Amino acid sequence: MMFACAVALSAQAECSFNPVIPDWIADPSVSKFGDTFYLYGTTDIDKELSMAGVPVVWKSKDFINWSFEGPAVEGVDWCKGVETGKNKDGKPGFGYWRYWAPGKVVETNGRYHLYVTLVDPKGNPAPTVLMVADRPEGPFCFAEKIESEAGANGPLNREQVKSAAVAPDIDGDPFVDDDGTAYIVWRKRWIAKLNAERTKTVGRHVELKTALQGYSEGPCLFKRNGIYYYLYTIGGCDGYHYGYMMSKVSPLEGWTDPSDPIVVESNYPGNVWGPGHGNVFEWDGNYYIVYLEYGEGGTTRQVMANRMEFDSEGRIVRVVPDLKGVGCLGPNQETRTNLARKAFWTASSVRGPRMTRGRTHRDYTRTFAYDAQLAGDGNNGTRWAADGRDKSPWIQADFGAETFVGEVKMFFTQPAFGHNWKLECSLDGKEWMPVAEERGKPCRSPHVAKVGRKVRYLRIGILDGDPGLWEVKVYE
Repeated sequence: MMFACAVALSAQAECSFNPVIPDWIADPSVSKFGDTFYLYGTTDIDKELSMAGVPVVWKSKDFINWSFEGPAVEGVDWCKGVETGKNKDGKPGFGYWRYWAPGKVVETNGRYHLYVTLVDPKGNPAPTVLMVADRPEGPFCFAEKIESEAGANGPLNREQVKSAAVAPDIDGDPFVDDDGTAYIVWRKRWIAKLNAERTKTVGRHVELKTALQGYSEGPCLFKRNGIYYYLYTIGGCDGYHYGYMMSKVSPLEGWTDPSDPIVVESNYPGNVWGPGHGNVFEWDGNYYIVYLEYGEGGTTRQVMANRMEFDSEGRIVRVVPDLKGVGCLGPNQETRTNLARKAFWTASSVRGPRMTRGRTHRDYTRTFAYDAQLAGDGNNGTRWAADGRDKSPWIQADFGAETFVGEVKMFFTQPAFGHNWKLECSLDGKEWMPVAEERGKPCRSPHVAKVGRKVRYLRIGILDGDPGLWEVKVYE
């Protein structure tokens, strides 16, 4: 049996870049436009699959400093329950629209195409639909506005989803070949060519016969040195893993299985569970795989990334997932010293620890703690969380002596839902001066406050929003 305490993970923060994002994000895809990486994914909120969070697009110029501003899709209340009929007890039943598994975004005729799964409140089978935007980060909308009883800008409806369908099932992910021809893969090993506009499939739908059998989702397709690679998942939960096939002919034919069809699987000793449903991207001649990791169980998944290697025949060398990750891909956008790392952190309360057991391999467990000190450890995989009964949660940093502070960046938990907060400072821990305050619960991460003075103590009070912080970064 393995017991891994999340507090211990913080000690590796100096050399660890996994998880990539300070939030619960699953099903990641990465696209690079210009000098910026864009990461698309499912926003997890620990509600299993019955509900998902507000979709956002994280972006970074160096792959280690990430942020987002605003929702990826405007005008949709993802938290508003929709009546779906009566339950067995005769009471009204409610469900939610859900945004799942966005594929890699591709530029088409000056616009950005997002292929994503939308699930209706009744949980009806969801196709992969096309949404478009003028910028890589959105906001995305349907290419054609479909009138409903609420008007073209009203709530999501089945007519919109049906009209925007590209692939007949979930988890669609596009691939654009060297000649501009586009294809799309989707779950259960299917692939088809897209039309010139990349809005519909054309020709036959091809079912791939893979060496690894069982339910498969989260596929992706990429090309390297004239070889096409089809990646597909097997299993789930902590048993999630990736297999692959190769073709030197085309995306629709010539597929063969390598002698070792595994791309990546769990590294229990390395504390990486269930790598799955991700994507592959190329940068500066190297290839990287991004994938979800099991997290705290259920839908508390996080994004991790590792570099891929290939042998002389082009076969993928099995990736060993780890917490080190890939580090900086490009000029580091933040060279200042993070003063939070050396501060002593306290909080109004701390949530009790959470033990997570593997669903596939029940012998493995790990325990997550939520101590205040974890908000300043520089690790995206640890966090401070207040006790759920705390009505006025706050967290405080003590720098040990008067220290000049110029700026504070706050990475709240469940940031897509928004936060209101106040920041105060003190020289003695008794008399507090207001520094900055946020109202309106903007959808963003991080929240940034300018300080510009000497302080010994900083205190962040959470006025509204999920009571926790993945990270606080403090700079001169």
